[in-house]
Amino acid sequence: MTREKQTSDRLRRVVTRKALQVLAGGRYFDRGEVYFLEGRVRSLQERKGVVQATVNGTRPYKVRIWAEKGELVGTCDCPLGRGGSFCKHIVATGLAWIDSQARQTRLPDLEKGTKAHSPQPDITSSDIEEWLQQKSSKDLVAIIMDHADENAEFYDSLKMRVATGAETVNTVALRAVIRDTIDIDGFIPYSETYTYSRGVDRIARQLRELLNSGEQTPALTLTEYAIELVEKQLEQIDDSDGSLGMVIEDLMALHLDACRAAKPDPKSLAEKLFDNEINDPWGFWNDSYERYAAILKKEGKKAFRQLAEEAWEQLPHLKPGEKDPDSYGRRWTLTKMVKGFAEKDGDFERVVEVMSSDLSDSHDFLAIAERCREAKKYALAREWAEKGLEAFSDQPDSRLRKFLAEEYVRAKRQDKAVTLLWENFVDRSILTTYQDLLKYAEKANQKSPWREKALKWIRDDLARRRKEAKRSQSRWSWGLVDHSLLVEIFLWEEKLADAWKEAQTGGCSDSLWLRLAKEREAEYPADAVPIYQRLVEQEIQKKNNQSYQEAVDMIGHIRKLLFKMGKENEFRQYLAEIKKQHKRKRNFIGYLARKEW
Repeated sequence: MTREKQTSDRLRRVVTRKALQVLAGGRYFDRGEVYFLEGRVRSLQERKGVVQATVNGTRPYKVRIWAEKGELVGTCDCPLGRGGSFCKHIVATGLAWIDSQARQTRLPDLEKGTKAHSPQPDITSSDIEEWLQQKSSKDLVAIIMDHADENAEFYDSLKMRVATGAETVNTVALRAVIRDTIDIDGFIPYSETYTYSRGVDRIARQLRELLNSGEQTPALTLTEYAIELVEKQLEQIDDSDGSLGMVIEDLMALHLDACRAAKPDPKSLAEKLFDNEINDPWGFWNDSYERYAAILKKEGKKAFRQLAEEAWEQLPHLKPGEKDPDSYGRRWTLTKMVKGFAEKDGDFERVVEVMSSDLSDSHDFLAIAERCREAKKYALAREWAEKGLEAFSDQPDSRLRKFLAEEYVRAKRQDKAVTLLWENFVDRSILTTYQDLLKYAEKANQKSPWREKALKWIRDDLARRRKEAKRSQSRWSWGLVDHSLLVEIFLWEEKLADAWKEAQTGGCSDSLWLRLAKEREAEYPADAVPIYQRLVEQEIQKKNNQSYQEAVDMIGHIRKLLFKMGKENEFRQYLAEIKKQHKRKRNFIGYLARKEW
């Protein structure tokens, strides 16, 4: 048995319909089968034990499947496939390959009186390879040049191979190909980004080959040129699926490897890396000091750090409320660098000094307070939190209040902690601020009075908002004033009767009605059924298949509850009414029909 036959037999054992179902799961298997039946699998081939194909989805996706240690393995360059999952494109390719194998071994149906013919197998990549080996070099050159005439990408690929394979690398020609491939005028929409990314990827692979051939310096220079061009182009590219982002990662990894091999002057490299990082809006060069540390060596690291420290010293200090247009650009990068150096040195005072150079936002005070807490300097942490609240007294930060409350508890000043959390609750009355208030009130042995005070505040606020809604005569604003917060609080406190009473009295959100129905259905199914019926109508009105399915599932639950109460006829009447009312919604009626009710 030939090696090729052995490889094909291994593939047949692992590439099965059942294996694809198990690895992909029902959802993606079904979608993949649809893709296969629609004929979306193109350029299917098997070579050296690997099945390859292009599957036409939102764009063409490249798929590879093979056998590894007796198991089926597959890759795809779609977002799901890149994450390591068996996507619909892999399933479609697997099914197409299974079908191709079956067609090669299946005899044609014979009609009465016809003569049997031997089946003609499909032409494989091995057949093509064998045919090419029989051709003369002249014929091969003609085939290659014909293809190059019809395919500009292939022509550029040949051009790069010639330029890198010459006795002296033709960097001028290589730069021209890189420029023509990457530097394109105009916007590149999502539908064209994959094709563009493939071109950049081809450049990266050719430059990797150049590096591996021992041409370290040209590889480094040309990689930097390619990265520079991509940076300029990015604003005009819709890279929603991240295909170009992956290629950029490859280019950055190539640059690091080229630096390792070429060993550029550490000081010059430090200057270049520093300049790249502080002027990089995309984050390509983030953390260069750490990533290139082994190449920079002591001399380069010292130069990099000096450049960063000097540039940071030139930045203006920002007071509360002041803004720097470059806060999230050069300033942010420099501050991150210098803070990182101080952290690495274990110089806490320097860390705080660097962080306190920008106090434009209340969060800056919180960040310093948190860093002080990490260093177990609790008094200093309280001091910075207090400064932040004072500096932004007109717009107090709830996070600063909560942080300071925690530190007041640490300092045995529970009353002050509860007061701060009451202010948070009044500013924004939601379940979490109520929970925080009661948590710290309990630490101060004052849970009951603070709870009563909070509930009274909620009720008073509801009354006030109802009056405002009445004055505005707006039905829309009136509908926003319900008892959702009280229902949510009582559910959290496991006071189910109180929660139900509030919902009945003042109404609540649909999600809370659903929670109430689930809580009450065991003991009070008659209370739960009308809630579920109302929610069924709301799901149906959304008019999409997912909502229809959820509505049908909820109808099934209503059936269970009504049957439990001995009200089978009531369910049948309800079901008949539902079908009559929504008979025009064919998809919904179809979901209903699949049930065995």
